[in-house]
Amino acid sequence: VSGDVTLTGASYNAVWDKSDNALEFADNAKATFGTGADLTIKHESNTSYATNITGGFYIQSNTLALRSVSQENYLVAAENGAVELYHNNVKTFSTDPYGSVIYGPEGYGAHLYMYADEGDDNADKWALLANAAGTFSIRNYSTGSWVDGLTLDGSNNATFAGNVA
Repeated sequence: VSGDVTLTGASYNAVWDKSDNALEFADNAKATFGTGADLTIKHESNTSYATNITGGFYIQSNTLALRSVSQENYLVAAENGAVELYHNNVKTFSTDPYGSVIYGPEGYGAHLYMYADEGDDNADKWALLANAAGTFSIRNYSTGSWVDGLTLDGSNNATFAGNVA
């Protein structure tokens, strides 16, 4: 075949478009792979799906990035390197050879929230805060707002909210 080829069936069309060297499917069509349609790729008018119903689903690359159409990063993972998570295209978490790093945005603190028992009670909510001013706090939300129980300054001087037993 030397030109475009159109595949027609049911209500779905696929076209091999020689001009851009692409197999093009209409909305709501799906490509299936494997005996029993183990893997499917489908696009509806505004949502796309890749579904694997058997075994693992592997994406292999030296660097993997999940990002928006406007190139804002969500997640970036590099072979032998860091896994990075982003919020509004600002790196907020990454792994390193010794563990992990939590980043606060420029001029703001880095927060690590820990919620016990599903976080359904204020007293279940705890946080660690590395403040942009150079202090470090252990906080609790039992009063309905964050209260620092222990604060360390840059010289490791401690301030306690209550009595030390």
